[in-house]
Amino acid sequence: VARHFNRLYGEVFPLPKTILNKAPSLPGTDGRKMSKSYNNCIYISDTPDVIRKKIGTMFSNPERKRRSDPGDAEKCNVYEFHKSFTDPATLSRIKGECADASIGCVECKRILTENVIEALQGPQQVRMRIEREPAYLDDVLRRGREEATAAAEATMRRVREAVGLW
Repeated sequence: VARHFNRLYGEVFPLPKTILNKAPSLPGTDGRKMSKSYNNCIYISDTPDVIRKKIGTMFSNPERKRRSDPGDAEKCNVYEFHKSFTDPATLSRIKGECADASIGCVECKRILTENVIEALQGPQQVRMRIEREPAYLDDVLRRGREEATAAAEATMRRVREAVGLW
């Protein structure tokens, strides 16, 4: 509908752009689909110790039986998490070190653990603030509603102008 309208009346409705990351979905810590019912998730509410335990027991590369066995990072559940939480240079290094067995799964998990803990610090602080100050969430929602209303009103003004109602 928006495309058709834009063709008839000019660019009134901006079309959404696709945003993709390197890991569009994460598997669970056991390699299956991430699901609360499987108990294979890492939650924003998890403490660093809980995160360490969950990642420490994570399903990794089934082909690596010993530390000296070369691995294929692309077949490793831990590496899938690295794609979302590890910087590109370290990600590339881990992939190479896994292939030549110069890094073991324990070290790989340790790196991931620290990256996940660091990445979750900001969201965890926001979550704690919401728990401490319920009015904060109300304020965020009110401001969001006001911004959305203003944007919708501006769009409707452009729509009316485009179709000649104003």
